[in-house]
Amino acid sequence: MNYILGNLSLILIAITSSICFIFMLIARVNFNVFKLKLIIFIFSLFTILVMINAYLTSDFTLLNVFQNSYSDKPIFYKLAAIWANHEGSLLIFVFLLSLCNLIIFNQVNNQQIKLATQKTVTLVIALFSLYIFFASNPFILNKNYVANGMGLNPILQDFALIIHPPILYLGYVISILIFAFTLALITEDNFSVNLLNILLKLQKLAFITLTLGIALGSWWAYRELGWGGYWFWDPVENLALLIWLFSLISLHSNIAILNNKNLLNWFVFANLTTFLVILLSFFVVRSGILVSVHSFADDPYRGVFLLAIFFTITAYVILTKKNCNIKKNTRKKNATKNDLIKIQNFLVSAVIIIVAFGVFFPLLYNFIMHEEIFIGANFYNKSIFPILLVILVFMALLPQKKIVFSPVNILIMTIIGANLIYFFIKENYNAILVIFAAVTVLTNFYALLGKKHYFKAYFAHSAFALIIIAIALNNLGKYEVERVISVKEPLNIGKYELSLHGFIEGKAKNYLYARAQFELKNKKHIIKLQPEQRYYLASDITTKEVYIKRNFLHDIYLVIGEIYSKNKVKIRFIYNPYINLIWLGALLLILQFFFKFKYDKK
Repeated sequence: MNYILGNLSLILIAITSSICFIFMLIARVNFNVFKLKLIIFIFSLFTILVMINAYLTSDFTLLNVFQNSYSDKPIFYKLAAIWANHEGSLLIFVFLLSLCNLIIFNQVNNQQIKLATQKTVTLVIALFSLYIFFASNPFILNKNYVANGMGLNPILQDFALIIHPPILYLGYVISILIFAFTLALITEDNFSVNLLNILLKLQKLAFITLTLGIALGSWWAYRELGWGGYWFWDPVENLALLIWLFSLISLHSNIAILNNKNLLNWFVFANLTTFLVILLSFFVVRSGILVSVHSFADDPYRGVFLLAIFFTITAYVILTKKNCNIKKNTRKKNATKNDLIKIQNFLVSAVIIIVAFGVFFPLLYNFIMHEEIFIGANFYNKSIFPILLVILVFMALLPQKKIVFSPVNILIMTIIGANLIYFFIKENYNAILVIFAAVTVLTNFYALLGKKHYFKAYFAHSAFALIIIAIALNNLGKYEVERVISVKEPLNIGKYELSLHGFIEGKAKNYLYARAQFELKNKKHIIKLQPEQRYYLASDITTKEVYIKRNFLHDIYLVIGEIYSKNKVKIRFIYNPYINLIWLGALLLILQFFFKFKYDKK
């Protein structure tokens, strides 16, 4: 039954959205926009409900359920498994797009803008629903009778997985709505303050969800993967970072053009490119050309289909823009702040180029030379570091009432100074980052105390600088030890003594565990640490479960490796200072959007 209902609802979504787009494009039928959005949403909601029912009832006649679920798995992970796989995640993506499309833009009074926006969104829904049905169908029947499923990948059975992917997909969906709305504004050449304010609300929401999604993913990786880090410059992480950076440019540009249209081209470019980068990331992650802990699929046919969607949307954008003539307002005299934002956009674009090179050059090289190369963290750190210093300088300059030098002169002097510092000090660049970021925090925090205008900007820049300070201090103070430890031989690690007291073995609902018993001593405290190894019965996989003793200023991070006997085991011990300030900074960056704010229109 789930097989029939699921495929039927997918067909209805594809047919309805495709026909409606064709009519709007060719016949120019005057649709009731709300009814159209409601019909598409009902079909997508029904599809999701069928998928949920299949997972909750452990319907292993569906291949997708068999590959990603297990009858004894906790109910929350059964639901999370829906979006933890390639097919189900795209189903959630289309559902969220239809949901947001239904509830957003209702406050737009311009009927032409509504129709133009709906035409683009309907095209996206039609393309992805066709892709799901033909290339990534979650309702394919399992050819063999099975009594139970294979279970969800154990490293994905974590609380963060329940919320991280949907939040990130929500950010992508809102970026698509921004893309569609921007194309509508271009088509109608209508950049009124009312419409820009509506778009600004969307951009804030997109930035919030993208930031929260990335932060949750970083938090999950730190807790679950056992490496003791929060960012690995993995290609899939970098693609998410590219989308976030484009969203950042879009947000800054929209704020600027509310008073001055001289950043309109930046605004349009960032809004349109964000979705194209999302499509490109879908292709890279889901085509099989990339090997990553985050990647989904390994079917080249799916990759060709996704590439076709990318080129279709790109062609659609080009044809739409070709017939438009954007009229920009004349530039105002006192545009110093906007000049700074423009320079910031150039600097962020430089970071985008570096990250994009690190992602796509190895793929291109492998395609041409049939040889794999890897671009590691050292490349990103050394390339982005001078640019980051300049960005921090401009964040520190923003609160100043008057800027004595021209922005171009400031940019030149700052780049020269930053590079001189970098080449002379080299390995101490983390200390330099702390100094520059601390200055940024101080200047912006001082501005917070005396000004109401640009309050959110100062607060956001302070939060971002706090993240940089935390990262730099963590790099300076972190130390790691890998050793074999036995019951009879305690291990001295810095100011601590680590001793093993044996193992406790047991069984949870869907796995067996061996829980190590450690004591960590210093002059003042004795801390009990209990990292685990888990064996998941359904998937025949053993995982390492990290034990983290948290403190506001530092984490004690312990994970066990190979168990030689009940009295001897290999361990990885990491002292991680100030790491929690990274996620605190991300949280503050998100919270600032909920503060009251008034633009300075002087």
